[in-house]
Amino acid sequence: MVKYDLKYVDTVSQQEMADSFNKDYFIDESLSYRHITNAIVSPKGVCTDEYANKQGEVNNRLTGDYIYLGEWLGIWGHCITDNIKKLWVVNRFKSEAKAKTWRLCVAKPFKGNYPDNFKKLLAKAGINFDDIVFIEEPTQIDNLIVPEDSIVVKGNSRYYYKEYSEIINAIRNSIPQTDKTPDKIYFTRTQIKKKNRDFGEKSIENIFRQMGYAIYSPELLPLDEQLSLLRNCKYFACTEGSIAHNVIFCNDNVNIVIIRKVCGLISYQFTLMDMRNAHATYIDSGLTLYYAFAFWSGPFLLCVRDNLINYAKDFKGLILKPHLSKKALFGYLRLLTYKCLRGRTKPRKCNNFGFYKKLFTKLLWH
Repeated sequence: MVKYDLKYVDTVSQQEMADSFNKDYFIDESLSYRHITNAIVSPKGVCTDEYANKQGEVNNRLTGDYIYLGEWLGIWGHCITDNIKKLWVVNRFKSEAKAKTWRLCVAKPFKGNYPDNFKKLLAKAGINFDDIVFIEEPTQIDNLIVPEDSIVVKGNSRYYYKEYSEIINAIRNSIPQTDKTPDKIYFTRTQIKKKNRDFGEKSIENIFRQMGYAIYSPELLPLDEQLSLLRNCKYFACTEGSIAHNVIFCNDNVNIVIIRKVCGLISYQFTLMDMRNAHATYIDSGLTLYYAFAFWSGPFLLCVRDNLINYAKDFKGLILKPHLSKKALFGYLRLLTYKCLRGRTKPRKCNNFGFYKKLFTKLLWH
């Protein structure tokens, strides 16, 4: 179970976060799979024959035997969670020495490409990306194996089975351990030129540099170098979101420091840290008063405020002053306006809006 420190979290969120930490996210049960004959698979998942009756004739057909690996998205966070939660059955079939040659198929619900690093990650799990059949319109398949998910949703939380950790550990353990990489690493998003929704992280990054962290932009690194940094670090710091999901490639009992940028819980993160028995420190350093659609969709406004100031003092003895970048604020407001106009929606208030409005006002005129 995760060991955690919430003294750098705003009081309005501490109890909710403590409740999330005080759970066991591991399900000690065996997984199984279903065999479906003449299955209909749409780009958004496995369906029954009723799908064909409602949608019209299904023109595509795959003859032979296939294993369905789920609906795969192209976002890195999903690539290392949802996209591999059915891979366990491939190893099961290999170990059972199945007589048939089963091909792999995936539902692809979006236009575009998967990250190259995801293809390389699959290779480390023994999967050749080029061997996968991607289903982009309704397709009938003669014989289909549908494995259960090794990460599942129950209520507001996600839970994992040993089959998921086995896949991840096999990938992680393929990376050599070394003492030639930094003990403390910070993964930043500041070098993302397009689609970056975080404003103000540069100030955060500079503070962690002063605290002795080596700063890396993971999207600029080869996968093996990313995994080596994660596998061998003792402290891993980053903002909340997909980038923090990389904790699953760290060693057990790693210290992870997560900068919160919005008043909400990313349930996947608790599950992944539980798998690593991590020592987790959360720091509230965001002032995201409004978001466009859902709290996780952003945009996000980060700043140097009380919690981060206290953490830097306790960890390294740094004396910092509160700071809200006006450039970051304008960038945040500009993207918020654009997303709302494009989506024809009004900005939505964050949880505990009154609490954060007071903080924002105080910091704006500091």
